[in-house]
Parts: sequence; structure tokens; C-alpha cells
Amino acid sequence: GGELQRFAVGCTLCRDADVYMFDEISSFLDVKQRLRVTEMLRDLVHNGKEEWPNGELDAMKKYVIVVEHDLAILDYMSDYVQCLYGQSGAYGVVTSRSRVRNGINQFLAGYIAADNMRFRSTELTFKVRSTDFQVGNDDDGDEDEDADPDKKPADKIGVIKYPRMKKVHSRVSEDGKETASFTLTVEPGSFRDGEVIALMGENGTGKTTFMELLA
Repeated sequence: GGELQRFAVGCTLCRDADVYMFDEISSFLDVKQRLRVTEMLRDLVHNGKEEWPNGELDAMKKYVIVVEHDLAILDYMSDYVQCLYGQSGAYGVVTSRSRVRNGINQFLAGYIAADNMRFRSTELTFKVRSTDFQVGNDDDGDEDEDADPDKKPADKIGVIKYPRMKKVHSRVSEDGKETASFTLTVEPGSFRDGEVIALMGENGTGKTTFMELLA
């Protein structure tokens, strides 16, 4: 997904146009590639005077429209933000444009101050709540000192372990020889019931292959 999306973005950026429109441009990209694509988008309109035939005049005529859900990338990418709200499959409303910080804050709050319009009954927050379950003993030596000593082992959340694994993707060359094109090595590890674990890494480093091995 990520490699194909980078190719599509590159093909679009190579074209000379007055308006560039991207829908969810960063959805399949890793963090590094999201930043690179963002910088390239901004270069279209902010540093274009050295790239376009008529210099700064052509650069001033160009603008970019992006549909984006990643608020961090949106903050880095945009000069202005327009929020959309409504009912899925029924109607939608596009707000007037506002500065990036104001637009993001309005979206999170669910309230458009300029129009005195509340389109969501609750705010979106990033407050993290401490877990309310106890973790069973494992071999990592990180037992909870505040754990209830009267708690029965059967009531505690278990630990799931996975062994050392290796996956090799091969390809056949023109002379009929099979060679390894990609090798993923997984060290043994574990995770606990009730946890959410995120895999981070650049595209093509084996995140999907690792999930397939676990499955």
C-alpha cells in the first residue's frame, strides 16, 4: 500500500497544474514518508519560484487541497483548515476557512464559534485513563507492587508468548535460481491480554509479515 501510494503521489507532483487535490494522502505512509510528502506539497506553493518556468509568479497561482485525518500531519501541512460536519449519508456542511490551530480546535471541540454551531455533543480529547485490570506474573520482572496480594492467580490477566520466528520471501531470477528477496527475523516476546500494541516502522520493513506470522 505505501509504495503504491508514494508512486501515485510522485506522478501527481510531477505534473504542472494550477490546483493539486489529494484525498487522504498519508493513510498508507509511515511517519518518515508522511513528513517527506508534506514537505513536497508545501514546496509546490511556498518554494515554487525556483521550480516553475515563470518563477514566483507561477508559484503564487498554485494551491493544494488535501483531505486529511491525521491531525499532526494536518497541522504541519496546512496554512488554512476547513472542517466538515453532518450526518453520514444524509447531508454535509463545509465551514468557512480558518487558521490551522483554530480549525483543529473547533473540530476537536465540536463547536464552530463563528457560526455558534455545535455539531457534536461531546469533545474529542486525548486523555489516557489508567488501566483497571491487574496483570499476571510473567518473566519480565515487572510485577505490580500495588497488586492485591489476596487476588487469586485465576483472576489475573494472562500472558501470551510467541517464539523466535523467521520469514523469507524468495524470488526466481531469469536463470531459474531462487534467491531471498526479503528476510524478517522476529525475536521471542510476549504480550498481555487486554493490551493494545502498535507496530511502528518504515514501509517495507515487515510489519504486515509479522502480523501474518502471529496470526
